[in-house]
Order: sequence, then structure tokens, then C-alpha cells
Amino acid sequence: ILKGSTMIASWHRLCRATDLHVDDSHVQVKFANGRHHVITVEENDDAYRFTGIIARPSIASGRADLALRAWIKNRATQLAGFMFDARERLVGETCLPKVGATAEEFQICIRTLAAECDRFEYLLTGKDNE
Repeated sequence: ILKGSTMIASWHRLCRATDLHVDDSHVQVKFANGRHHVITVEENDDAYRFTGIIARPSIASGRADLALRAWIKNRATQLAGFMFDARERLVGETCLPKVGATAEEFQICIRTLAAECDRFEYLLTGKDNE
């Protein structure tokens, strides 16, 4: 994509790996154990924002302890943060500044967030929904 006189690479190119499948604004990360997790990529002028759904409102609303569990995980987890979004889903999120971002960094962010979200989802539900 051309922007002014500067060439800007599409983030899709940063996801070239056998365990990553890009579909529009989503990346499905496939794990060696057969599980998977979908990460949404949003792009603004300065950064990429990655979001993974852990629990939808139907699961999250029935768990009074979920906010506390997310807070505890936030204290122990690096690179990923856990919160409730505007749609009352429990999600994981991380951001990567665009300046100097490499494919390796991009993929580390995607894989780490997917693994953390998938682990939290499994602890809550025992399933592989997202």
C-alpha cells in the first residue's frame, strides 16, 4: 500500500507462518495440541491492537469471581492484559507499535496473546470455543 511516498507493508504479510491463518481482520493461531484461538487485528496510524475473546457474556455474566480472576492474571502476565469489553465479553489484549515492528515481533504478540486467551478460556470452560 502506498501512503505518500512511503511504502507501508500490509500486516497480513507479517503473518506468513504455517500456524497462522489470516482471514480479513482475524488471525487463527493453531497450536500443536490441536487447539486454536482467533485474534482480531485492528490497525491505526501508530500501532496494531490485538484482541482475543476468552468468554462471551453468556459465560462471563454467570461468574461473579471473573473480574477478580482477570485482575490476578493481569498481575502475573506480561504482554497480555485481560478486561471486559463494551460488549461484556472477557477479552485479552495487547498492542504493538508500528515503528520498527518486525514479522517476528508481530507473530510473538499474536501467538502469546492467543496462548494466554486460550489457556484462560480452557480454565473457565474446559472447551475450545474461540
